[in-house]
Amino acid sequence: MNQSQNQNFTVKRNDTIKWTITITEDGAVVDITGWSFFFTVKTSIDDVDADALIKVDWSSHSDQENGETILTVPAASTNLTGQKYYDLQYKDDSGEIHTLLWGYITFDKDVTIRTS
Repeated sequence: MNQSQNQNFTVKRNDTIKWTITITEDGAVVDITGWSFFFTVKTSIDDVDADALIKVDWSSHSDQENGETILTVPAASTNLTGQKYYDLQYKDDSGEIHTLLWGYITFDKDVTIRTS
């Protein structure tokens, strides 16, 4: 659980991102009551957080006792193209911050761009 993992993703521009995340340690789920999560996407890894393209913070979880939370990024926030940097971090109930995932997220152009 304390080791971060490099993982690259590709998503379609203007699509809603919805990822279910389950926190485990040695195969057992971890109670994430009181934890906060942070998902950040930037053009440059050196950009300050205020200049992030996407910032999602949440502390309400789908099943906190069983380590489950859901990251939701609305479609209006994913109107991007190309490769960007991202990470997914959490702050546990003791105040420690850890990185779960990091890498590149690539936003591909989609065919349909209308919304109705």
